[in-house]
Amino acid sequence: MAFEVVKQITQIEKEGDELIKKAQSDALEIQKTAKNEVQNIIDRAKSEAEDYYKKVIQKYENDAQGDVKRILDESDEAIKELNDISKDIMNKAVNMVIERIVNSHGDS
Repeated sequence: MAFEVVKQITQIEKEGDELIKKAQSDALEIQKTAKNEVQNIIDRAKSEAEDYYKKVIQKYENDAQGDVKRILDESDEAIKELNDISKDIMNKAVNMVIERIVNSHGDS
């Protein structure tokens, strides 16, 4: 009977050691899984941040291109108006000179 008790104690100790080893192994696996999940979360966050950054930059580039086009169109229109004004002034000046020439010859 004493032998049976010692045998049971030895068996219980062996099972306890196996449970400890299993628990340690499970704990290491849980740590590894947690580290992988954390890294995946970090990678996704970086990717999402990069995508957001690219979208924001693209939006502002598109807005800026629209502004540049509008400014260029307005500048072209202003140049056209100035050219029209200068042509009108030139025509008036030429007509004035012609009128003076005609009038001065008419007075002679």
